[in-house]
Amino acid sequence: MNMDLKNKNILITGGAKRVGAAISRYLSARGAHMIIHFNRSVQEAKNLHAELTGLNRPVDFVQADLENLSGLHDMVDTVLQKHGRIDGLICNASIFFHTPFFSVTEEEWDQIVAVNLKSYFFLCQMIGKKMVEQKSGKIVIITDVSADHPWCGYLPYTITKAGLAHLVKGLAKTLSPSVQVNGVAPGTVLPPEDASARQVEKYENQTLLKRVGTPDDIAKTVHFLIADSEFITGVNIPVDGGYRLRGNG
Repeated sequence: MNMDLKNKNILITGGAKRVGAAISRYLSARGAHMIIHFNRSVQEAKNLHAELTGLNRPVDFVQADLENLSGLHDMVDTVLQKHGRIDGLICNASIFFHTPFFSVTEEEWDQIVAVNLKSYFFLCQMIGKKMVEQKSGKIVIITDVSADHPWCGYLPYTITKAGLAHLVKGLAKTLSPSVQVNGVAPGTVLPPEDASARQVEKYENQTLLKRVGTPDDIAKTVHFLIADSEFITGVNIPVDGGYRLRGNG
């Protein structure tokens, strides 16, 4: 059964740029009232706000530093006071930078864990409680294929993503039967902004489909879980072009 997204309040973290913006646009085009969180991406948020309001689509933007739990609480309180309920939560925000194992600092570790894992846990705690009270809700957590394939140069990042894959299963149990919780694990759907043509070719060759994906590939999967899925919970769907099956066999 297709859930009409019209008048549904969907909160997304990190929704102003890259994959998050694609998800925001896709769900907005299908009737959702998007509540888009951003932190440092101020200009991107302004541009997306102008774009969506120019199309007469209902949208709100909220700014918060996800490293700060008090700011996270303030954001949730503001959203709930204004809108009353959240029908869908998409945890998407993350930070990603090169962290060679022998040079990782405690500050880098704390920052990555705070944004990529800790904020997800407590945001789902706050919103999940409200969803259980209202006896309905959908949560989608953006994980990563690296949860099962650690990248040696990015271990703190991949460790947080493995934690999120576990969180999906734990929340599905904890918030059942009222709330469905699922994950979406992107492969390479948007190469790093500084990726060379040679690196992009490498990414393509690591997939069975011999191409990188697009942000809309993720957005379509999120839409399915938010709008169409009624009997799926606790799963982590890979959207990776077969990256996880690569090998010589």
